[in-house]
Amino acid sequence: VLLYFILILSIVRGSIKQMKKWEKLRMRSCSHQQREGTDAAKLVLADPDLRKHVAWRDHFISHMLNWNIDRRELFKMALKHLKIEQDASDASDLEQRFRRAVDQQFSLASYLSLNVEHGVADSIHIHQTSWLGILFLMAIFAILHRHARVGILQLLPWFLGASCILLLFMVVFTKVQRRQLRNECEERNAGVNANTARPVTESTAKKQTPKEEKTCLEKLRTLHQRLSSEVYFIRLLQVNLFLLSYCFARVLVDYSDWKNDETFLRTLLTAAAFTVLFLVLGFTLPSLVPEFLAITALPPFVDPLNLEILFSRLLGDHVDTPDSPEPPSGGYGMVSELATILGVRSEFDQHVSRSDNTGGMEHV
Repeated sequence: VLLYFILILSIVRGSIKQMKKWEKLRMRSCSHQQREGTDAAKLVLADPDLRKHVAWRDHFISHMLNWNIDRRELFKMALKHLKIEQDASDASDLEQRFRRAVDQQFSLASYLSLNVEHGVADSIHIHQTSWLGILFLMAIFAILHRHARVGILQLLPWFLGASCILLLFMVVFTKVQRRQLRNECEERNAGVNANTARPVTESTAKKQTPKEEKTCLEKLRTLHQRLSSEVYFIRLLQVNLFLLSYCFARVLVDYSDWKNDETFLRTLLTAAAFTVLFLVLGFTLPSLVPEFLAITALPPFVDPLNLEILFSRLLGDHVDTPDSPEPPSGGYGMVSELATILGVRSEFDQHVSRSDNTGGMEHV
């Protein structure tokens, strides 16, 4: 368990680092918007990270407008939370009011951070499904050991293979989606993507709705919109990491193998291999997991959990304003919980106390 939570701690640290980066990008974007149009555009183009952040935000807002085509109930819900009256006779004005309201109230940094927070917190708290999966596998291992004389370390290549497949899928998925987002943003900036350049009306929705059968990728995206598949994927990764940690711990505490001269070298090499493996995981997971959770929270992969965060925390009456008496509960709770995990809760409380005395909570 200790080895598992060491890996989780590295993911928590990486997630905090990524959240801070998103918040800094949001602040830079707000600062640039106060400048003249040409100067602001030049500043955004000169900053690759900010350009990517703004492109992701425009991508999200454009797909929210396209909900009027393929997810009309969600579009009506968004209009309700934004307190916008839908006027079918003037679709252009509706689009402009929608964009203006979302620009004022939607924070991509907060949205991504809340989704990453949920995914990481899900990894910290081992849920019933994860425990059932671990107990089921342990029962199978016990049967194999009793009847086939197969030890758990002999099954280690299967754990490594499953972990490699999961990590490879996450890497490929994030790279493919980043490239697709970049291509869509380039097309939108060049004026090629007509769906985001003209008002969305019921007549145009009929023209834009494809008649042909959906491809396998489109069916996969539709399934992801109905289920929070990234949560199940993270839990599957959680089970694999737990089993790897168990195997590593078994090697470390196997006193008889360390004491036996015949098995000492093999045990030493196995422990060294596990050490290298955990160093690789500790280097890879902190950046990979937050980006994977962020990518799966963007359209067209917005699922019910993402929508709950979007509507209940970020739009409408729930948006944080300068007159709010305290920070949003999700953000403060997230940071305080992470501070407890990192063992700096007392320093965090002192920092918040000093910030309250100076007129507001500073960025942690």
